[in-house]
Amino acid sequence: LDQRKSRAILAFVLMALLAGLALLPFASRSPWLSVQTCAFKGATGLPCALCGVSRATQAALRGDFARACYLNVAALPAIAMVTSVSLLLWYEALSGSAVIAWGKFPKRIRPLLPLLLVVFCVYWIIHLVDAVRRAKSELVDVRNPIARFISERFSDSQR
Repeated sequence: LDQRKSRAILAFVLMALLAGLALLPFASRSPWLSVQTCAFKGATGLPCALCGVSRATQAALRGDFARACYLNVAALPAIAMVTSVSLLLWYEALSGSAVIAWGKFPKRIRPLLPLLLVVFCVYWIIHLVDAVRRAKSELVDVRNPIARFISERFSDSQR
């Protein structure tokens, strides 16, 4: 495939992903849609940094930004980034000229990886504390003994 076709295909895949997430609530309920896919949450009952992103994306794409922020605020910049990259790829595919040197992108971002990792970990801690303190049942499974213990600790420390 030439670069124009591959960019158009990638842009289509990214937009199809967003559209699929937006339409997921309208899908018929099937057992495979409710399977626990997060190993961290399955083991601890606590949310990982990305827990709630798909539901938050669905809410944001429906225009319910308050619900999206409640579930996981990281979904909003992720939607903006996926949409921007997709539009840029469409533009590059249609115009035939590259706007960004995609091959150099990994080399340019490599020095920022330690900082991005720290930001990611800090965000995860904030997301985790918020989910436990506000008792977000969508994100915290108190049937798990670890999550129940931590939830009880937080409620005891507030009294």
